[in-house]
Amino acid sequence: MHTATSTFNKLEKEVAKQHYDEISARWLQQQQQYESYIEKAEKRWYMSPFELQAVTYFIEARHSTTFALEKLEKWVEQLEEEEQGRVVLNHGNLSPDHFLIDDEGSPYLINFEKASYSSPIYEFIYYYRSYLNQYPFISDECVNLFYTYQSQCKWTEAEKSLFMCYMAYPHNLYQVINEFKQGKLDEMTGCKLINKKIWQMKNIEFVVLKIKETEDKENQEKVET
Repeated sequence: MHTATSTFNKLEKEVAKQHYDEISARWLQQQQQYESYIEKAEKRWYMSPFELQAVTYFIEARHSTTFALEKLEKWVEQLEEEEQGRVVLNHGNLSPDHFLIDDEGSPYLINFEKASYSSPIYEFIYYYRSYLNQYPFISDECVNLFYTYQSQCKWTEAEKSLFMCYMAYPHNLYQVINEFKQGKLDEMTGCKLINKKIWQMKNIEFVVLKIKETEDKENQEKVET
């Protein structure tokens, strides 16, 4: 579907730079808010179960944020070498439930209520975040799916950087911590949610680092040849 609906528009690099400035500032602010929450929690004689989970995984969340910011910066740099940006028709709610197979084995995609035109990376970001929002597991199939897709509709280096950037950033974890701080979640609900978002962060980390490892290897081979 992406190959059939791909169009290319002139890149507005000033808009991209503004997007970079806004996103990086917001992410740094969220990281600082998390750090302030951790500092207060560590001063207590006894941390609640929620606070203990937040403290335990703070360093990993910070590493994910740092990686995301590095990829965001890389994306802006790579855009300087490109003149056009790709837009495709995204399904908007991709899941196994929306695939049908007829008697002859031909696949069909259904339920296009949320379809829209945007960058192809958002289709994968939505699907992966949804699929990986579960207990910890090794998801080689997500890596294989990514490269099966790339063999038919290859992304630019800038698209890959932006994809890894948005995937790696632990937005859902930060959101749960912020909601707990605001009193929107009780202790039990907060603990359940923060555990689930930590699992999601770890599952995403596996997929992103596998893709990064493959991309780094391919780029190194190009340099050597």
